[in-house]
Amino acid sequence: MEAGDELTATTVGGDFVLPRNPGAPVLLIAAGIGITPYLGQLSGGSAGDRDVVLLYLARTAGELAYAEELERAGVRTIARLSDGSSPPAFMQDAGAARIDGAALKELVPDIAGRDVYVSGSPASVRSLRPAGRGTPDPCGLLFRVLRC
Repeated sequence: MEAGDELTATTVGGDFVLPRNPGAPVLLIAAGIGITPYLGQLSGGSAGDRDVVLLYLARTAGELAYAEELERAGVRTIARLSDGSSPPAFMQDAGAARIDGAALKELVPDIAGRDVYVSGSPASVRSLRPAGRGTPDPCGLLFRVLRC
């Protein structure tokens, strides 16, 4: 950039909080750096003793940010790596196949009873919406979308 160049910036705002009922099971889906909003909840935050499943989507094992923090959090973590590499040992390997409704139900059989949050780039979130439509969701409110 040069002095005097114009720059347009946007932001996404709001608060991210888990459901008030600590007994409500949660599925957190993080696409790439979409893991960031979840870190506060998972690292000693309000996830605590809550029933949390984290589905972490990335291209390679090297792109799984904050792996040490996630391991310390102790939540069930499932990794889907599109290059077919293996995730760290504490993560369940979801394989390299694209995530659709059937894959979500297979990975998280009780998904219909969970509050589901999705965080990632707008393109990642858009690509996951059809997967949500393929899962049982009697209220039509399965996904609460976070964008970062």
